[in-house]
Amino acid sequence: MLTDTQRKHIQKFHIPIDVYCPGTYWIVSLDCESMMPTDEELAQIKSYIEYSVRRTYQEYWVDVILNKPLSACSGHNTLILRKGSPLLPAVQGWFYRKMFWRGGAVYWPVIGAEYKDRGLVEIFDKYEDFSSESWTEWKNSHPDIFPVPV
Repeated sequence: MLTDTQRKHIQKFHIPIDVYCPGTYWIVSLDCESMMPTDEELAQIKSYIEYSVRRTYQEYWVDVILNKPLSACSGHNTLILRKGSPLLPAVQGWFYRKMFWRGGAVYWPVIGAEYKDRGLVEIFDKYEDFSSESWTEWKNSHPDIFPVPV
């Protein structure tokens, strides 16, 4: 669970913190039961929000959405991120879900026999699998936020 101090720090990156099924149509939100992300991860989430808005919306709406204190757009299917598991402290990896998911697992990856911790960029890569070319171009054009793995 995030402390008030941690929440204030996260919101300096313009990242909303909400429940696993928020009532606001955020572009991306962080689950309130998440572990505290590093500043590098917070910068990556902030950058991903911009990427997602620029890939999804027309230019007029890009400016409107990105100029809000916390990026949201009515009807958007929020990508919800969570670091770690509140029930299993040994689990330190990242998970995601979509606000409109109604059946099956609550988060991906599912914790089970095949589970392994995944980094945040690995989660974004999995989620952006269908648009991997534009996502790869975005990461490559922001090496200060998405350093090339050694």
